[in-house]
Amino acid sequence: MTLRVLSTTSARRSSAILITPMRGAGLAEAHVVTGIFGLRAPDETFPAARAAAERALALNGASAQAHTVIADVRKFYDWDWSGAEHAYRRAIEIEPHAVLAHHWYSQLLAILARHSEALAEIETARQCDPASPVVNAFISYIHLEARQYDAAIVAAVKALELDSAAPLPYFLLGRASAKVGDFQRAIEALTEALRLGGSVPRFEASLGYAYARAGLQSEAETILERFSRGPIAPHVSPVERALIALGLGETQTALSGLEAAYAARLPGTLIAGDPFFSELAGERRYRELMARLQLPLQA
Repeated sequence: MTLRVLSTTSARRSSAILITPMRGAGLAEAHVVTGIFGLRAPDETFPAARAAAERALALNGASAQAHTVIADVRKFYDWDWSGAEHAYRRAIEIEPHAVLAHHWYSQLLAILARHSEALAEIETARQCDPASPVVNAFISYIHLEARQYDAAIVAAVKALELDSAAPLPYFLLGRASAKVGDFQRAIEALTEALRLGGSVPRFEASLGYAYARAGLQSEAETILERFSRGPIAPHVSPVERALIALGLGETQTALSGLEAAYAARLPGTLIAGDPFFSELAGERRYRELMARLQLPLQA
């Protein structure tokens, strides 16, 4: 399982988080990273992250990093949206230029369909770190969540101008291209994201979806087979399998995957309302899942 997901620079930072002994808020952040990437079970990583962040706050209640970690745990694991927002806001109050706090707060706002606020928040993050390929790429993500697909494509291309070796902008370019029906461009961009970032399940699942919608069923099924039997298999969540099933038109299988992710409390479950899975909005099981998550239904 690779950690080259975000950029060449952030990859080194993420790897360092995982291999360098740390204490306090840094250790808490390391646990969050391992949980998000599926390197350990969420029931291990997120409680450990919370405990480490709380210890850090006991020593220094004004640690923006620790408050950000608390927010991440509440968002990715507890699905406590109001609690997460409170913690992000506290981090920003302490450190107004805390890029990570603004960045991940924008994601929370996006999944809550507060899209104008999300765009404002990611723009604040960009102003804090204008040269960050990750933050600039995330502008594409925010537009994508807002169903502003053309703007998402433009933002991804701009992020690539900052770092043409960053996988994340290619990933987002591919997803936005798929949503406008440009499957050739989607497949090319997602293939490049995988070349640069390694075998990241979310990247492969999005490629599988694009293959399926382009009528290349065997290519999509090959990825599903690799998810089941290949070396990447231990790191694949039901959410990734559900995305390919969605692309193949296997609605009930896709719904079962999302429900399995919910039952296992996997952090990827929070993307259930994204522009891809919201294609299931007409299904009773999907609406019930979104109600349990307390997330808004979007077209």
